[in-house]
Amino acid sequence: MIFKQDAGYLKRLALIMASIILLLLLANGIVGKGGFVDLRRMEEQNQVLKQKIEQFKQENQQLVEEINALKTQPRKIIDVARDQYNMVGKGEVKITVSPVKPAKPSRSSSKSK
Repeated sequence: MIFKQDAGYLKRLALIMASIILLLLLANGIVGKGGFVDLRRMEEQNQVLKQKIEQFKQENQQLVEEINALKTQPRKIIDVARDQYNMVGKGEVKITVSPVKPAKPSRSSSKSK
């Protein structure tokens, strides 16, 4: 009889231990290293990196087009020289106009009104 009671106790103990081990394994799979949470974070990083790669590809394509234009269109070189380096052509004079800041009204005129 003692053995039958011990057998039931041992079965329950084994079931509880197996349940605890299973829960620990499940928790480790969710929040542990390489678990579900890490997988989600890596997928988000992957998406961000894919977007950056796409932006770099577009920027690269624009630069390739600009290089080709500079190689084949002399007018493009002239435009870049004028815009970026403030250069002028032969016989040209560069005139720079600075914006004039409006005068501030004096305090005495606003008080008298």
